[in-house]
Amino acid sequence: MCGALAAFLLDVQLARATWSIVATDPETSEVGIAGASCIGGVNVIGGLVPGHGAIAAQGITNAVARQRGEELLAAGESPQQVVAEITSDAFDPSAWWSITSGAQVRQYGVVALGFESAAASYTGRRTLSWAGSEQAAGVSVQGNLLAGPEVVAAALARFQQLQGDCRSMLHDRLVEALEAGAKAGGDRRCEPALGALSAFLEVAGPDDPVGAPSLRLVVTPPFEPERGIPTLLRQLFWPERGSDYENPVKKLRVLYDEWRREHVPVGRCSDEDKVEEVP
Repeated sequence: MCGALAAFLLDVQLARATWSIVATDPETSEVGIAGASCIGGVNVIGGLVPGHGAIAAQGITNAVARQRGEELLAAGESPQQVVAEITSDAFDPSAWWSITSGAQVRQYGVVALGFESAAASYTGRRTLSWAGSEQAAGVSVQGNLLAGPEVVAAALARFQQLQGDCRSMLHDRLVEALEAGAKAGGDRRCEPALGALSAFLEVAGPDDPVGAPSLRLVVTPPFEPERGIPTLLRQLFWPERGSDYENPVKKLRVLYDEWRREHVPVGRCSDEDKVEEVP
């Protein structure tokens, strides 16, 4: 019994109540995703298809749907077409004997290069409140079990604010959007100062191999199932403040800043923009 419960809880693909942002950059042809959750291993929600698009599959995560979404993006389908297929009754039927089946317990966000005006999202009616999403050109922000709609709104607002800055690259915008969501409350299961338990950032260029994005950063806590089910439950759902449970979004920022210092991108600012920067 205990072994079965432990296996159930350690299935990191089972449930991801989270907030995430998927986005494209038509100028660089990059695609990216960032997300955070008050459960470990949140990076399982993300799917990147270099040169095509990105998908976030959360709520009660359906790994098969995420993989199918990647296949459809690779084939050139639009975000709306992707969402329509993976949320259909034919693809994801709801079984009367399972509370984890069916599209109504899922949440998706999908973007694709060439479809910047058509980012798409889906929030099943059985996802946990607060749950919802917002879209803009080339970006979709979504979340469930959040402190409130302000988490999604803040993340999208920060992303859009940075889109007008020629010095801001896609990975910059994703990190700052994730931070804005954390500051607005993040996952409501975590205490406000923590906001989440795990976080991640992935960005792929058009020439990156599938499964090997040029940028992948993950912050997630170690689990200790050998200490028993009560400890495992606490680690998964009621994380403590301590050395292993500091704010993962802040930890992600530290990792990102280190990466950024070693990967200075080619600037996209014009000479006129550069002159205006001089005080």
